[in-house]
Amino acid sequence: MKNYARFLLSISGCVAVMLVPVTQAASLEGVVTYRSSGVSAAQVSLYQIGADRKSVTVTNGAGAYALKNLPSGSYIIFVEKDGRRIYQGRVEVPERANKFDVRL
Repeated sequence: MKNYARFLLSISGCVAVMLVPVTQAASLEGVVTYRSSGVSAAQVSLYQIGADRKSVTVTNGAGAYALKNLPSGSYIIFVEKDGRRIYQGRVEVPERANKFDVRL
């Protein structure tokens, strides 16, 4: 009976290790500026390359934005203001917080 209890404890320890998440959610934040002033109410969109994933947010009064819970990878970033695209580029999002400022 003791050996059986030890066996169950050793299995439960292995299962707990297997349930630990392998990757962390990443984030991307930055500031959209034009001539050193923040661009407020601009829409910032991220499209993950090779995946059907889109994340969208809007800049605040200072031009700052933040997108959270992103899988790491390569993204196309678009910034739009008043229905017009004002910036397009590519950004890499590693498995942690990342900063990407857009200067127009």
